[in-house]
Amino acid sequence: MEIRRDKLCTKKRCIHYARLSWKLLNISYKGLATTAVLARNYKGEVVGAETYLFKDVADSFVAEARACERALIFVHKKGFQLLAVEGDALSVIKNIRNREADKSIIRPIIYNIHQLDKKFEEVIYTFVPRE
Repeated sequence: MEIRRDKLCTKKRCIHYARLSWKLLNISYKGLATTAVLARNYKGEVVGAETYLFKDVADSFVAEARACERALIFVHKKGFQLLAVEGDALSVIKNIRNREADKSIIRPIIYNIHQLDKKFEEVIYTFVPRE
């Protein structure tokens, strides 16, 4: 994987920078979803990773949104302030970028993600297709 420096990471601000990725690993017919979060610093070194198990998940759309939400909570606890958040769920990324309230099933989760955004100095959301 190529290491890249985002616009957020300048010489003085790099210590507060994290590139955050989340993935939906598995979703079962019983409504259980497993997700993973990976945080890297400006050098591309892994600075944290966690997995989460969600119960009563309606579909993968909800699981992806919950994974992003948990990723923000995770990196906030680590103390980072500048985030480049990457995900492979285009619909979730579009919903997060859109600041207007919509009628989607993930609206409450997106609202919470927007509230979590306020805890950081800057957050950029990027769609990264699966390899």
